[in-house]
Amino acid sequence: MTDFTQAYLATLYKVDGFTLPIQIGKKNPELDLLLAKYNQSSWCYITAWNPYSKQLDLETNRKRNEDMRLEIKTNRESIVLNGVGESPDGIWYEESYLVIGIDKVTAQSLGRKYEQNAIVVGVRGGLPELVVL
Repeated sequence: MTDFTQAYLATLYKVDGFTLPIQIGKKNPELDLLLAKYNQSSWCYITAWNPYSKQLDLETNRKRNEDMRLEIKTNRESIVLNGVGESPDGIWYEESYLVIGIDKVTAQSLGRKYEQNAIVVGVRGGLPELVVL
């Protein structure tokens, strides 16, 4: 397992409005309630920050994320919520999105397009899963 994979597994995937972060392999009741509210079964947590873990400046990262958000919004069935992926010690973070109503294959394609090493995906009632790209 790479150092990056270990970091992704430990990351707290926070979502605006949630009291608990999404964590790999742990149930999140707030996420299941949100999926039920919107009658959706799948989701992903994704960012366009720091392609292939190469540090970029804040302005460039935010522009990349906004470009990705606009691309996601072209699918009217997807709901996009702001979030922050954060290390447990709070030293490292990346602005991110929780996307409700996106399937795993589409999420993987989007992650590859924006040069990400991994994304987090899941389905209603399931456990969040790290998908290495």
